Amino acid sequence: MSNEKSKIAFIVNPISGKGKALHMVPLIEKAFGFSHDLRINITKGVGDGSVMAGQAIKEGFQIVIAVGGDGTVNEVGTALVGTDAILGIIPVGSGNGLARHLKIPLNPSKAIEVLKAFHVTRIDTGYMNDRVFLNAAGVGLDAEVSRIFSTSATRGWMRYVKIVMRLSIKQREFDARLHLNENSEDVRITMLTVANSAQYGNNAKIAPMADICDGKLDICTLVNMNFTRSFSFLTALMTGKLVSGTHYVCVQSDRLEFESTEEWAHVDGEPVKIDGSLIFTSNPRSLNVIC
Repeated sequence: MSNEKSKIAFIVNPISGKGKALHMVPLIEKAFGFSHDLRINITKGVGDGSVMAGQAIKEGFQIVIAVGGDGTVNEVGTALVGTDAILGIIPVGSGNGLARHLKIPLNPSKAIEVLKAFHVTRIDTGYMNDRVFLNAAGVGLDAEVSRIFSTSATRGWMRYVKIVMRLSIKQREFDARLHLNENSEDVRITMLTVANSAQYGNNAKIAPMADICDGKLDICTLVNMNFTRSFSFLTALMTGKLVSGTHYVCVQSDRLEFESTEEWAHVDGEPVKIDGSLIFTSNPRSLNVIC
């Protein structure tokens, strides 16, 4: 960052990383407190990150840094979309999808060094109706996994795998209509994922070729899954080797209209109740991020 005294707001989720985020406060104060006009906000509940970030922007803070996981990053980023304000990330979550995609170090001290280097990139964001997503949004298997995962006492990759495999045994599919690239198609699918970045988090790359600055969404569908295919899918997901084929297809567009009777979706891993009708759109180059 420049020698000029910048106004920096930190939005800290105290429960991220099993409380690790809160322990970042002394490190933040030591790194930035003497050279910048500093504010540290501690969230207390869902939605606080967006409110606090929005207020910081109104009060002239040019840089707002999310200290937490993908949910916190989503809330803070949502308030900054379409503004000149700049998002920074100290990743302290279980998945850290956007940080991983942007190659922001997971080590807090190294993440702070990235913030100080102050290289800013303007990235795309996505909308699911009026909800912003930075990594991915989806319906079906990944939404159900997110819904169960959000209420789980334990997190981590192995918990995620167990949930996916348990749900895959049920071989649940649903009917949907996709309006994509001027074509409409009725499909029966296990999952729809609309990706802005390459991954959910934990290096689970649902759209390995996704470019977060190309103005396009990567639209991925999964069909006809069973236990054996789920194992193969998870292996490819975690090794970044998913390619379009019989059971997994990924195409690009800047817009998708989606209709189904599903009641749940997810936005950056957070479960969202829906009415079944969704419009996904890309918002090109709409968010400044330090990376």
